[in-house]
Amino acid sequence: MDIGCNDGRLTLTMASKYGCASMLGLDIDASLIKQACRALHRARATAREKRMQLMKPQHRQQGHASQSMSARRKAASTACQALSNTCFQAGDAVGHAGEPGTLDMVTCFSVTKWVHLNQAPALAVLPQCLQKEGQGGSRLSTAGGASDPA
Repeated sequence: MDIGCNDGRLTLTMASKYGCASMLGLDIDASLIKQACRALHRARATAREKRMQLMKPQHRQQGHASQSMSARRKAASTACQALSNTCFQAGDAVGHAGEPGTLDMVTCFSVTKWVHLNQAPALAVLPQCLQKEGQGGSRLSTAGGASDPA
């Protein structure tokens, strides 16, 4: 789950690059969610086209090159699958997205930036959201600039 996903660019990159089983982008701003949904539609089309291009006969080669091509085909298929399981919703993160321990990753890049810039009390919601990480999940945040294993 990407809390405060804005227009979804980072959410889509994470989903396709890491092959997420599912990805939810959540933002309180409905106009940003509309942009994210349009970006998702374009990303799905681009990923399908890339996968189709890599499956064409001219891309089938022998030896070492075929191993590299096989890895590219697998990455393209993984990206297509991940993007098909990606969605965006307008809403507040408080009380959202399931039971504790059900998420593999929670990101909140924009939220931490907003909290920092506005010195807002919204920081209190983060522990509640982060409790939803599953065992062995990851937490990514701009605070400290590093990944923090749960």
